[in-house]
Amino acid sequence: MRQIARFMKNESNHVGCNMFLLTVICHGNKEGKLMDTDGNPTWDTEELAKEISELDSLKGKPKIFFIQASRGGEYLLRGEGSKSGFYSHASEI
Repeated sequence: MRQIARFMKNESNHVGCNMFLLTVICHGNKEGKLMDTDGNPTWDTEELAKEISELDSLKGKPKIFFIQASRGGEYLLRGEGSKSGFYSHASEI
């Protein structure tokens, strides 16, 4: 995620753009932080939007953020014990 953040904050990447669109699908935590693949908190969702909105190269341009992130500490796990093949809650294991 740090590589993505550096890319997004590099203003030369948006000079010829008419808008900014970011889609993130990941786990999150109760504090509103996005989690990396190792389960470490990375971005605060509000800070992320604020940092992007303040870039000079994107001033006056539409910015759209689609963020799908859980806000709990439990992961959905695949299991054979449920009808759908997934447990809806880690305590079902």
